[in-house]
Amino acid sequence: MASTRSQAGKGARDRGRSWEAFLDGLFGLLGRSGVCHALRTPEPMQRLGPGSRPGAWECMPKREGLPDYLVCYRGRGLALEAKRTEDARWRLGDLRVHQAQHLDAWQRAGGVSALLVSIEGLHLAVPWSALGPLWHAWADQGERAAPGTASIPAARLRALGVELDLGGAWLGWLCDTNPPTSGRAPRPSEEDPCPLSTS
Repeated sequence: MASTRSQAGKGARDRGRSWEAFLDGLFGLLGRSGVCHALRTPEPMQRLGPGSRPGAWECMPKREGLPDYLVCYRGRGLALEAKRTEDARWRLGDLRVHQAQHLDAWQRAGGVSALLVSIEGLHLAVPWSALGPLWHAWADQGERAAPGTASIPAARLRALGVELDLGGAWLGWLCDTNPPTSGRAPRPSEEDPCPLSTS
């Protein structure tokens, strides 16, 4: 039983890596054509101790990392989390709490947060402004989630988002669905009691 579960987990990781490899290629193409600049965030590692060679360390991946991609498009910052499923429905539980917290914080700071989802042959960008409320409603229910609320069918994700294209129009669509003023902190007033500079 344990080896079957281990093999299933490895298969899911491999499928996730193939989706991220596709996205790496897409962002490389968009970067070379000057559409955007994208950074693939590295998997955070925890040092366990000295390695077998001088200057080397033994490490293991941490469970909590940053969003998979940080992208600059026409002056806007996007935080993008990549998810893939073989099922006809995407499970909300596939997005962990720390990932939702990063997407929430990025959006509150005036950036654009979204999920890049591969499901049933569709490659979608789904804005967190549309998906986040569904995720939070599900997470707030805990183990008492009502039937049908723990996952979203591909057709609904398609209605909430937009299909990826090689020209990057989907990046503009994401930015248009999240105006730059949403969630921004107010500008400091002249009466700011804690100015950073003194004159």
